[in-house]
Amino acid sequence: MKISNSPKETEGRVRLTGISLAAVAFAAGLAAACSGEAPERPVVVADVTDLMISVLEPAAETYWDGVGEILVEEGVHLIRPLTDDDWTALRNAAFILAESGNLLMMDGRVRDRGDWMAHSRDMVDAGRLALEAVDRRDADAVFDAGAEVYYACRDCHARYAAETLRPSDPRSTAPADSLGAVAEDTSTGDTTDDQGSR
Repeated sequence: MKISNSPKETEGRVRLTGISLAAVAFAAGLAAACSGEAPERPVVVADVTDLMISVLEPAAETYWDGVGEILVEEGVHLIRPLTDDDWTALRNAAFILAESGNLLMMDGRVRDRGDWMAHSRDMVDAGRLALEAVDRRDADAVFDAGAEVYYACRDCHARYAAETLRPSDPRSTAPADSLGAVAEDTSTGDTTDDQGSR
């Protein structure tokens, strides 16, 4: 038997090995799928109220506090990120805001498949916009993105937790479900409670 290390023959063996490994991986995945084993599902630890209080609100406050203006006797005092640590804190908060929208769409937290999902996606989008502003280190864009985060929060609360809106918001007096109550999906009539049961 002749053994050769020529590039052409070596390349052919590598290619065959790659195909073989892919075939083995595919077969293993197919076998697991056919075995009837259910894939691991995420486990909800925090309910919606806990998620708001412990995760989303602190991130939003950090982001909103990062850029602003305060009127003082001497004029206007600008609040801006000054150090790398300041920008890192804003970036971390933006990631948390974006991912919080995804967390709100998990089974066990979903109120309905209509408005709830739309508002949750709005939070993801606002968080991504916030992140882009931070990555550009553009303080004005951070401020503008903070407004989008606020609108995403406000619009969701107007539908699901009107009692948490600021008293000056005209929608704060509108009837709405509290975070822990059962909400109805206007598109399907489905309802879910705080634990995601129907």
